[in-house]
Amino acid sequence: LDYAIEQNTTITYNSNANLFCKYTDLHNQAHYLSLEHEKNLLQNKLRLYFGAELGLHDNRELYSFYDHHIAGSYIGFKYHFNETSFGQMEYQIDLKNYPDYSMYNSLENYGYLQLSKSFQTSRTTIQTRIDLGRRNYTNNIDSKNHIDQITGSIKIAQSLTDLTGLQLKYSQHH
Repeated sequence: LDYAIEQNTTITYNSNANLFCKYTDLHNQAHYLSLEHEKNLLQNKLRLYFGAELGLHDNRELYSFYDHHIAGSYIGFKYHFNETSFGQMEYQIDLKNYPDYSMYNSLENYGYLQLSKSFQTSRTTIQTRIDLGRRNYTNNIDSKNHIDQITGSIKIAQSLTDLTGLQLKYSQHH
């Protein structure tokens, strides 16, 4: 559910529920509320956007270790080099709270850089992306209270028809 407060500002509510016929203990639900503002600059070649999100994820008692609340914010931009190429960069910070397992409470910093190029004649797109992230466990008393991750990927997508496509993606995680 989206609602435009003004031309460049949107508030969004997103909810989902997963219900299982045979394994009802797996039922879960999630609710997220976000606010985003965007600004187009440089004759619409540069899109700057930023926002904030609140959310919760709730499971049945047997899987309550997945329950969490989240508060986060992000800022990013997308720059169009020409009609077929763009670059995008985003930084996000999230605070996660696990009510039943506070040792997993964390502050996560995450960012990515992505470059995309489309070839209109062959209807092919190539995308490269690098992601960097760090999760700091806020209630962990260990000396190693964080996890770092870097991921690099390349994706090649081919349009087969107007509504059908095929993509291959290779990712490397460290």
